[in-house]
Amino acid sequence: MVSTSGSIGKRLMMILVLNLIIGLALPSTVYFLSYHIPGNSSLSDFPVGQSIFSEFVETSPDSSQFPSIWTVNSTRPFILLHSSPHVESTELIDSDTAISIALNRLNASNYGVWQVIEIEELQTPPAWQLTLETSDGNYTSTTRINAISGAIYTYRVQYEHELEGSVLPQNMSEQQAEAIAADFLRSFNYSLPHNARYESVRLTGFSYYQGHEVNLTYRMSFQEYYSDIKISTSMIRIDVSTYQRAVCNFDYDWLGISHIPQIGILTKDNAFLQAVSELANLTDPRFHGIDPTHFSIEDSELVLARLPASINSSSSDSNAYQLCWSGVLISSGSNLMEVFCDAFSGNVVFIVDSLGLQDFAMTIQSYTTIDFIKVDIILGVATLMGILLYLFARWRFERK
Repeated sequence: MVSTSGSIGKRLMMILVLNLIIGLALPSTVYFLSYHIPGNSSLSDFPVGQSIFSEFVETSPDSSQFPSIWTVNSTRPFILLHSSPHVESTELIDSDTAISIALNRLNASNYGVWQVIEIEELQTPPAWQLTLETSDGNYTSTTRINAISGAIYTYRVQYEHELEGSVLPQNMSEQQAEAIAADFLRSFNYSLPHNARYESVRLTGFSYYQGHEVNLTYRMSFQEYYSDIKISTSMIRIDVSTYQRAVCNFDYDWLGISHIPQIGILTKDNAFLQAVSELANLTDPRFHGIDPTHFSIEDSELVLARLPASINSSSSDSNAYQLCWSGVLISSGSNLMEVFCDAFSGNVVFIVDSLGLQDFAMTIQSYTTIDFIKVDIILGVATLMGILLYLFARWRFERK
């Protein structure tokens, strides 16, 4: 009887171990092989808090100066709507106030006497856009002012006589350009959200004049990220002119995303395998050369991508964003197109190639970690039942 009890106990123990392997090890293995680990992508940019601009970091991922209004429209696929605030006209600054704000900013830069050439009221978002020039015609400016807060989020000053005459601008180092940008932020009390990543200073404008290479513009860019997810259009840009030795361009366009679901995001290999298989089965001639068994993806990244207007079915005062893997597809040595596929399913959302942009219908049929959690629960219950059965059987045999 003891021998029989021991044999049953060994069998039940084998069932228990098998259940544990299937219930825990298998889903975990599938997850690590099939799903993206948050924060696992390497980023070339570094946090703004570790840069020369660390003194301007604020604690919020949103901007206290230019707050955003956005809502989650769907979680799988993850679609976010970024809308303009709806306010009464009585709450907005008037045109005279906007002109005063713009002139105060420009007069602080000592370019000369400014005059307003044109002023336009914008609706989405509510803003005043002003075109100005100096009385001597040497400088022009475009300034965009938030009509709710009165904050300037676009500021451009153009010197109209670059590369004219015999006087060339003095050489400027990258460190000098960064110092000028820092003085600009400090003088006008701008801050940088803590989740901004600094792309470092780079030369964006240069020309050749009288046999000399002339550096015209240095750019400093601050990109919004959530973990390793790039927020496509959310960026702060500061350009420094070597002629003016001052900031000539400033754009503050920030979404301020506080949460993006990351459980169940496919690895880029799995996502693009699904995407390429989908493209290869289409009848469109532009995809006939795609071989789903021989392809490569370059410049891939996980991105909250702004959807083209043809896909965006939201209201006219909203922009729609979808969480995607993006990358440049190369197949058969010649096909070259940028593919955006849903991060959770791999289904193609849209592509951009030499023929333009093409949209795709979204048919999401993805397995997520939620599905594996359900399997784990079922197998966990089965494991528990096996343990109870083993204990009960052992108790019965010991009583006999």
